[in-house]
Amino acid sequence: MVEKYRAGATTPALCAEYGLSKGGLLRLLTDRGVKMRRQPLAPEQVEQAVTLYSYGFSIAAIASYLDTSYNNVRQNMERLGIERRPRGGSRPATDRDRIRTLDEQQAMTAVLLYVTGNTLENVAAAVGASTSAVRKHFADAGMPIRPRGRPPHRPSHHGVA
Repeated sequence: MVEKYRAGATTPALCAEYGLSKGGLLRLLTDRGVKMRRQPLAPEQVEQAVTLYSYGFSIAAIASYLDTSYNNVRQNMERLGIERRPRGGSRPATDRDRIRTLDEQQAMTAVLLYVTGNTLENVAAAVGASTSAVRKHFADAGMPIRPRGRPPHRPSHHGVA
């Protein structure tokens, strides 16, 4: 199995041949000291990368968050036709900024939780930050904040409105 993997056999092929799950196969290979090849991003990871990039995160930061290579993220963006932003630095953070801002991991988790429907308060609790820090990050990133409370009433198509 080790030699077949090193020779280029795919993990699905080896899983089928040896009757193993992908996780089981990768565990066996890792236990035998085999260096893993880079795995492609799963569709949900590509979606997360696109969401994070659209809210201003760098490709390098996204790659780190998804535990993959910069090129893996960049190539997926290119494949989807997403135009890259020009490179550029940002101003150094002041002590006051650090207190009121999220670190990169918190920010990425916050964005992904919020776009899947979590409330601002739940997002803040999940990332261990204040609601105002999360709101400020979203505003700085140009992310629209949903109104509090119930969603607006939509007229029914059944009967007279």
